[in-house]
Amino acid sequence: MEALRDAIVDYRLHHTFWCLNPNSGDTGGLLLNDWNSWDEEKYALLKPSLWQEDGKFVSLDHQVPLGGYDSTTGVALSDVAAGGSDTTAPSVPQDLAAGDVTGTTAQLTWSASTDDTRVARYEVVDTGSGDVVATTSTPGLTVEGLSPGTEYTFTVRARDGAGNTSAASAGVTVTTAAGGATGACTVAFGVENRWSSGYTANVTITNDGATAWDGWLLEFEAPTGQALVNGWSADWAQSGTTIAASSFAWQPALAPGGSVQLGLQVSGTGAAPSTFTVDGARCATA
Repeated sequence: MEALRDAIVDYRLHHTFWCLNPNSGDTGGLLLNDWNSWDEEKYALLKPSLWQEDGKFVSLDHQVPLGGYDSTTGVALSDVAAGGSDTTAPSVPQDLAAGDVTGTTAQLTWSASTDDTRVARYEVVDTGSGDVVATTSTPGLTVEGLSPGTEYTFTVRARDGAGNTSAASAGVTVTTAAGGATGACTVAFGVENRWSSGYTANVTITNDGATAWDGWLLEFEAPTGQALVNGWSADWAQSGTTIAASSFAWQPALAPGGSVQLGLQVSGTGAAPSTFTVDGARCATA
């Protein structure tokens, strides 16, 4: 969804999206089930792709501003200046700094950029590879999927709705926590059923430490061409190439020596993943 939104911003695509009413059978709505409260998370996802000029949302009606004649946040289509194009890039993000760093993640913050229309998003770049490793519409995020015991240098650049991109910020260098099997956890990843376009697997996590885990987060990198389809017995998600499973809030603490079993379905071919972390610490494999 974020990639689709970013494409709309980059290419200035016309689009129609969410209904207002929550009982829409396909997309849901911008109102929650009480028919009164905003779905703030959905709105935050969509807001960067909405048409704005000078900080106000643009109506498709030539006379009526978005939000009605008395709107203070919308303008009519005829109010938008005709001709010309935005060629001014946002200002360079400043004060890039690193916060918490684990074996696989790094928290970054920076000062917001300014633009003559609006900043659509920020792009975090790994200067070693030159790749954009994360995007966000707000000044700050946590970069995930990093390798333990590795030095990284990141910069940030700002992009506006017309596709103009700022110069890169000054870099910040972080070193992730060292990896290696620590003896605190063991992960057994067993492929159960495989077919031409994917497989299912059972995953067993064992607490090899001396204290109970009051909640846990399993993470691993999806091999090239593989992606999470669904999972069970945990809260599964994928961000970029990182697949993660976290314990449910209602699950009891995992005692020392205890194990928990989960499962997932993966699309794609090739070998199964072989390196796993729990709460950022690399685990032994079984």
